[in-house]
Amino acid sequence: MLYKYFAYNENSLSCLLNYELWASKPTEFNDPFDSLLTIEFSNNNITELFKNYTQSKAVCCFSKKMDSILMWSHYADSHKGFCIAIDCQELENSDILSDVNYSDNFLDVDHECFLHSHKEGTVNKEWQRLLTQKYIDWKYEEEVRLILQLVDPQAKGKCFSLPQGSIKEIYFGCKMNDKNKNNIRKIMESKNVTFYDMKKSQNNFKLEKI
Repeated sequence: MLYKYFAYNENSLSCLLNYELWASKPTEFNDPFDSLLTIEFSNNNITELFKNYTQSKAVCCFSKKMDSILMWSHYADSHKGFCIAIDCQELENSDILSDVNYSDNFLDVDHECFLHSHKEGTVNKEWQRLLTQKYIDWKYEEEVRLILQLVDPQAKGKCFSLPQGSIKEIYFGCKMNDKNKNNIRKIMESKNVTFYDMKKSQNNFKLEKI
């Protein structure tokens, strides 16, 4: 399963209604170091190729965790939102689904490798490494990225459809009100989804599903 956190609002409810998610262009990410070319190529053509590549891609971010206190705080409106569980094997429309790698250092890139990859037509595998590299402080997110092709390079991202039935579970934040929970249950009542409430543990700094 892969997990995605949401604040409760019109956009997130629309995602549930329409079985759609939003993928953002890398330049729209909140981390200024994320997916940027942090090396200088001696060949300016390679630098330009990478810029063109990132302009043509949209990324949707997931997590392997549904019980991260920090992620509930940051991405789910301080625990007043919700989290969905998606069967990743049903993401049939994925171009690239890849774990994010975390490091203290910029990615060590072999210039000759990039040049060779470009000549061989396999440069996308090298670009993918740059699109899935983040600073070690983000490691708690245990992020997985779905990388999609953008039709319009001027767009900030794109909506993409989830296969019907791919949302298996929905977790309600520990501060979510009953009205919002019931609204989501009503939207998903015919979708064979299992619902859970997240509660604070009484014994340690953990969230538990019930």
